[in-house]
Amino acid sequence: MSVPEHLDPVKVVKMSMTIRMDATVTVYDAAGQATDWLKPGSEAGVTWNGVPTQAELMLRFNDLTQVTSATLESVVVEVRKRLDKARRGER
Repeated sequence: MSVPEHLDPVKVVKMSMTIRMDATVTVYDAAGQATDWLKPGSEAGVTWNGVPTQAELMLRFNDLTQVTSATLESVVVEVRKRLDKARRGER
């Protein structure tokens, strides 16, 4: 792809990619009152000087999703513990 003649070429000096996943989990009691809530999230990012190749983007995207997935997996375990605790009536 070429830059139109009437425009100056743009030089990209830095580029970054960030992946973020999050959710809100609210625990309600039998009366419908919120008794607990969690806002788990996970974020990972990478920065390049200049523009990375498509292969590098794909590789880092896969790396970042593995990092965020592992973090969220541990959060899911914590959410399950809190839900079990709430079912038992514990605070």
